[in-house]
Amino acid sequence: MGGNHCLLAYHPSFLFYLAAKPIIVLGSKLVAKCSVHTDDKALIEACLRHDRMAQEFLYQRYFEDAFRTCNRYLSQYADVMEVVNAGFLKVFQHLARYDHCQGSPGAWIHRIMVNTAIDHIRKEGRITAAPLPEQETPALFVHNEAVPDMDAAEVLVLVKILPPATRVVFNMSVMEGYSHKEIAQALNMSESTSRWHLTEAKKRLQQLLREKEKIVSA
Repeated sequence: MGGNHCLLAYHPSFLFYLAAKPIIVLGSKLVAKCSVHTDDKALIEACLRHDRMAQEFLYQRYFEDAFRTCNRYLSQYADVMEVVNAGFLKVFQHLARYDHCQGSPGAWIHRIMVNTAIDHIRKEGRITAAPLPEQETPALFVHNEAVPDMDAAEVLVLVKILPPATRVVFNMSVMEGYSHKEIAQALNMSESTSRWHLTEAKKRLQQLLREKEKIVSA
C-alpha cells in the first residue's frame, strides 16, 4: 500500500480509500441498494474489486461484533472506536490474504480486532504483547465456573473496570478460551503471571458484584 492512507469515520457513515482510489463518502442508506451477493465469499470478492457498496456492506455487517470485541478489551468509548476503525483499516488492507477455507470472515475479522486492541494497549505501555496468529480463531465462550454466581451481562460491564493486563487475560481466557500457555506467548508473560491475572480478575469481579449488590439493596 506504500504511502496510502485510509480514514474510517464512525459508524454508520465512513470514508474509504483503497488501492489509490479516491476517497468517497458512503451513507448507511446505500446498503439497501447494494447489488452484490450477501454470501461471504461473493462479498469478499466484490470488496477486492473495490466495490464501494460491498465494502460498506462488509463494514456494517461486522461492525457490531467488532465493537463488542474491542469494547471488552478497552474501557473508554473513544479508544474502542479508534481500535474498531484501525481494525477495519487492517481488514481492507489485507483482505486479499483472507482464505475462506480456513474459517468465516467474522472469525478472521474478530482475530484482527483482538490483535488491534492488544496492540493499542501495548502502545500505551500497559502490557507487552505479541500479536496472535490471524487464522487461530477459537469460538467465543464463557466457562460457567469462571466467575461463580455472576450474570454474564454483569461480568461484561464490570470487566471494563479491571486493570488493562488483568482485563486482557480475563477476556482471552474466559471469553475466548485460550490456555495460559497461549496467553503467556501472546502477551510475553509467564504462565504463572497469566494465572495470577485470571485469579485476580475473578476476585475483583466478585468483589465489584458484591459492592454493586450492596448499593442496590441499600
